[in-house]
Amino acid sequence: MLPPYRAIRTDRAIYITYFCYRRLAGIVERRVEQMTNPLTSLLPAFLTPEPGLNSGFMIAQVTAAALTSESKVLATPHSVDSIPTSGNQEDYVSMGMSGARRLDRMLKNLRNTIAIELLCACQGVDLLAPLKTGKLASQAYECPR
Repeated sequence: MLPPYRAIRTDRAIYITYFCYRRLAGIVERRVEQMTNPLTSLLPAFLTPEPGLNSGFMIAQVTAAALTSESKVLATPHSVDSIPTSGNQEDYVSMGMSGARRLDRMLKNLRNTIAIELLCACQGVDLLAPLKTGKLASQAYECPR
């Protein structure tokens, strides 16, 4: 027989995954910010050779920040909102299924944030020409180009 509160194990795995997705998205977003900020890189502001009316990748960085911020909110454990069910026979409900559905949204946010980072990195490589990248970086560069 399964012990009571058996869904807690699943919930913990979900929450660890929340944390990992959110943390990785935060790291990726910070790298995007560093690439688009001339104070923290050798690249021009917002990865555009002619700043001014051309905002370059400014909105891409804002989008990465927004996706990361949304993931922070989504990373709140769903079990904090337990509601008794089944005629009050189940006084603790893990909310694991609804919590698991959040993972899909968080994964989409993470994928989009990584895609933004890849585009920014490719633009940075273009701006640093004639410098060349290594073999693996060159393969990554070719994917979105």
